[in-house]
Amino acid sequence: MKYPFFGLPEGYKIQVFEELFNLAYYGGGGFPVDVLYDLPVLQRKFYVNLVVKAKEREAEAIKANKDTTNTVSPPNPNRYENLKTKIPKK
Repeated sequence: MKYPFFGLPEGYKIQVFEELFNLAYYGGGGFPVDVLYDLPVLQRKFYVNLVVKAKEREAEAIKANKDTTNTVSPPNPNRYENLKTKIPKK
């Protein structure tokens, strides 16, 4: 018989492992997984929030850069007109 009020929910370990992977992977490899596993929960959540904020700022910077680079006008087909050499007629 299972008692739901003892221990943690069944999916908790999976959530913890995903959190550890995401923090190690997207955090730039600053922490080994075994160190993350031993961190207190509040400290681990703090680092997760820092990584999430950093990735959001990174995405905003990429979007802003993409928006500014899309404003380039299409090439002018006549831009090489002055480079053509004129051959004198006989």
